[in-house]
Amino acid sequence: MAGSDERARHWRYAELPGVDLLRAQYIRKTFVRHTHEHFVIAAIADGVEVFHHGGSDQYAGAGSLALVNPDTPHTGRAGVPEGWRYGAVYPSPDLVAAIAAETTTLRGTPGFVRPVLDDPYTVEL
Repeated sequence: MAGSDERARHWRYAELPGVDLLRAQYIRKTFVRHTHEHFVIAAIADGVEVFHHGGSDQYAGAGSLALVNPDTPHTGRAGVPEGWRYGAVYPSPDLVAAIAAETTTLRGTPGFVRPVLDDPYTVEL
């Protein structure tokens, strides 16, 4: 992974209400057990993130998506000495429910069934 500095940029666009965005690179940073009000969709670009979720450690390496439902307790830390670099989208439950209602037969707020999904194509977007 290029560079050795930890950095994070969090932002919102007025054109995307109900969505937070993050780009980050962490090496030594750890996240204690916490939750988010929104969904977490994190595309791991480099390195490995380890997060405790659903009673076990989950490993999300380069080319995978780390997925967390709202209000789900989880942690976070580097899984390799180089840390991990990722971009994340945090859509609100209301936004996800509205998209699901328009595009599927699902009603209510759907959720992720797996915390890690290998998807190199999506990570490259």
